[in-house]
Amino acid sequence: MKMFSQNLSVRQAKEQEQGYCDIDFNTYVPNLRYLQTDGIDHINIHPHHAKTVLGKDLSMHAIFPFTHPVLGEFTCVEGYWFYLKTLGVSDEFKLNSSPRHYRFKARSMEQHRLEHFQEMIIDGFYYKFLCHKALREAFINSNLPIVQYWISEEKRMTPAGLSFINSGLSSLRAIMREGKAPTPVDYQKYFFDLQKVK
Repeated sequence: MKMFSQNLSVRQAKEQEQGYCDIDFNTYVPNLRYLQTDGIDHINIHPHHAKTVLGKDLSMHAIFPFTHPVLGEFTCVEGYWFYLKTLGVSDEFKLNSSPRHYRFKARSMEQHRLEHFQEMIIDGFYYKFLCHKALREAFINSNLPIVQYWISEEKRMTPAGLSFINSGLSSLRAIMREGKAPTPVDYQKYFFDLQKVK
């Protein structure tokens, strides 16, 4: 078991260095109550373990095509994530209908740490909501805390580096309830100018 944990730590360190959203194997919460209360006192948005319709629809893997006014059309937020990370070198991240494919493809490509990347991701969610009225209304009308996790061996495990999505969606929900939009991101400065340098 010790060797298994060490191997996971090496893989986690390598993937986090390359910008992947990997597992935080140190975040264990031994409480199965979370499985039983998804949709009652929280909304789990993990793509494979969400129990509610809204939770599944809020995941980055959920197929909800949207148009970003600067970067164009995307099938899901997961593709949008890797399109940003790879500085738009492949349109396959835009319209491929298999979100699970994106991570494997990205592993063979150079990935970049973008300033204001987190704001860009929440921006993607915003345009996803704008393109889907029913989802937008369900999101705005929800009141439960947004989290991501899965249960393994009676322990709650959370993805590392993705907590900003939980807090970002919560903030976005409050903003959209007031009929407002998130603060615009300067994509010319933080995305297109990086393409020129690369």
